[in-house]
Amino acid sequence: MIVDSNGSDRIVFEHGEHVWKVARTQPVRAGRELVRVASSYGMRNAEKTLRMNADVYQSPRWELAHGLVANRREHRLAVNYPDLVIATTSLAGGIINKQRKVRTLDSFEGSRDCILNAFRGSVGIRIPILGHMLEQASNFGIDPDDGAVKFVDGGSRGLEQMLEEEKRGRDIQLALENVRAILNEG
Repeated sequence: MIVDSNGSDRIVFEHGEHVWKVARTQPVRAGRELVRVASSYGMRNAEKTLRMNADVYQSPRWELAHGLVANRREHRLAVNYPDLVIATTSLAGGIINKQRKVRTLDSFEGSRDCILNAFRGSVGIRIPILGHMLEQASNFGIDPDDGAVKFVDGGSRGLEQMLEEEKRGRDIQLALENVRAILNEG
């Protein structure tokens, strides 16, 4: 069953006890963007555009590799921060990620507000760095092994940036613990 095909970088579907995330690539859109830049601004600018980072929204590399970058980042964060990101197995060099199916927080009433309040209290004005990660409660789940609230979608560059700062990593851990405590009360 396809869970999310609207994402710009990955197609997510459930099968059995696992969730599979397949990196999406859009070569036609990448080609159109290169042609548009070349015809409007010249070949030199088209070449510069092609060298842009895959995390730059709608750059040709983003259209070609953003799903792959997100899958590889998610796997790396799951390995480096197992207390914060649901365990993830990367297959075929990051083309496919596999996670154990978990209960996501969107099944709890008021969970989105709970998440936003917990993160607002812990990370404060740095909350925009996490961006879309906090918009949907389905980006968080309860790990069946330890009952901890963790990120299910760990492919965000903003999440990676914050976790690499030691203090911000602790702030994120505290926010996730606060979410768990509030959900246990309700």
